[in-house]
Amino acid sequence: MRRAWAPHCQGPHTTLTLHGGGRITIKTATVPAWLVLNDILRKHNYQTHRADTGAFNCRVITGGSNYSLHAYGIAADLNWSKNPYSKTLRTDMPGAMVAEIKAIRTMNGKRVFRWGGDYRGNKDAMHYEIICTPRDLASGIHQQNAIPPADLGQVLRTLQESSRGTPLKRGDNGPRVGQLQWVLNQKAGQGLIVDGDFGPATEASVNNALRFMGRPENGVADSGVWQFLFAAPD
Repeated sequence: MRRAWAPHCQGPHTTLTLHGGGRITIKTATVPAWLVLNDILRKHNYQTHRADTGAFNCRVITGGSNYSLHAYGIAADLNWSKNPYSKTLRTDMPGAMVAEIKAIRTMNGKRVFRWGGDYRGNKDAMHYEIICTPRDLASGIHQQNAIPPADLGQVLRTLQESSRGTPLKRGDNGPRVGQLQWVLNQKAGQGLIVDGDFGPATEASVNNALRFMGRPENGVADSGVWQFLFAAPD
């Protein structure tokens, strides 16, 4: 997973509020997975707490030299005071809820999450980590775990600010490009890798949107393209 999601300590990132109020900052490409996890938390009324929930952290693993998966933005810790790192499993998470989260699959059949409570050695019940590649996740989440429209709307609203910046074009890179790629995937049915690099695939996806809008296909994602995507039906 470190190779698949490299480099460490770099975005683009998105911050989500989970059921109960806990907040996690994760790699933007993984947002669909965490939205499905959050829907399962809500179903079981498992409330996260802001004081002991988190995700992205540019650090090495405890007692080692490799960077933690938290540094790649693909892991989150939920309610660590009630789910501590311990020699024996200690958790307040309902077993049925954990089983549902572990059952989430991508459209190409790959498992999405691993739970730290299943570790062979010390248990880390607070911890969930992505165990599929960016390409796997870009295939979509299986329909039975579809993203709740209300949650998708929440994320889109957090990205509205990106539409007000300088137009994006081929050769650009950074968090805003990653956010554009994520919106293109969610609202225009594209299968882009959300890597923050405005390459030929992203340009082609932008041109698809421009063609649908009846505008010249110049490959430029200006505010009009953003607003068209935000207005598209879920």
